[in-house]
Amino acid sequence: MFDNFKNVSHKKGKNINIKSLGRDIEWIKKAIRDQKKLADLFINECKKRDKCPICKCEDYDSFVKIYNFFYLECRNCGHLFSQLVPLEIKDIYSNVDAKRSFQDQLYANKEVFEKRLKKIIYPKIKYCEDNIKCRKKWIDVGCGAGELLVGLKKRGWEVGGIEIDPIEVKFARQQGLKIYKEDIYSFDIGKLNNVGVVSMINILEHLEDPFSIVKKILDSCNSLTYFVVEVPFHPSLSSFVSSLFPKLAYRHIYPPEHLNIFTEKSIEIMLKMNNLKLISVWQFGQDFQNLIYSVMINEKVKENCLFDKIIDLSNSIQFLIDKLGFSDTLFFIAQKQ
Repeated sequence: MFDNFKNVSHKKGKNINIKSLGRDIEWIKKAIRDQKKLADLFINECKKRDKCPICKCEDYDSFVKIYNFFYLECRNCGHLFSQLVPLEIKDIYSNVDAKRSFQDQLYANKEVFEKRLKKIIYPKIKYCEDNIKCRKKWIDVGCGAGELLVGLKKRGWEVGGIEIDPIEVKFARQQGLKIYKEDIYSFDIGKLNNVGVVSMINILEHLEDPFSIVKKILDSCNSLTYFVVEVPFHPSLSSFVSSLFPKLAYRHIYPPEHLNIFTEKSIEIMLKMNNLKLISVWQFGQDFQNLIYSVMINEKVKENCLFDKIIDLSNSIQFLIDKLGFSDTLFFIAQKQ
């Protein structure tokens, strides 16, 4: 795997234990229930797409059906995409009523915020600083509760964020961050001065036409601007787990939020379309833990001592999955030419 990325720096593996973030079996069961409820709310307010949003190919295979949303696999670039797209995608993130992403609300929590800073954000910042040779302003598009920006600010970066979710905007501003409460479809990064880095962390998978947004953003950026992206990846063990347990979906492939799961080829298309030079790639995931939790929930097994021992081994097993290029997350840094 990764034939197209073989000439760049390629890191694999990242230690993570979701239990340390408070995500036990009962937490995951609730997440599954809430995710299905949200999908049910949007299923009748969608439009259909019958071609790949990346390469526009009209040939595809059915991959999995989750909460009545069909996910298709492009025969050309392998990209996974939801056939149904909510008519008003931003309603999932901008509403304050029941029709909003429950997952976004999780991050506007001080205790969770601090844990994620230590265990998830700081390793990503170190990776970026090892590969980015500038110290200009960093803009995080779809910044959520602002955890990346807080970490960067503590490292001395000048930062700003763009976010539409009113709850997360309020929380981020309480952390002393400058946040633009705007829709990424209409915000013009070009009006900001001295931008050297633009990040989109777990954003592109939520968009109907992700590459049109990337093009719009990069067209307003200067040459040599760095572009930092994290997306869910396919093929991966987590993709396989989703196909085995479609009724237990709450991460990786889940409607109505994750509309796209990216492949090496679909990312390569994005890079070429936007005149981006790939700098570095980091692949990691939670595939093994995802598999174990899914099996236990499906079989109605309670957590026990043996389970704890297996979870303690999960990072060692996950590293092998990462090494083989079969993990569920891809983080990469590119630069506009």
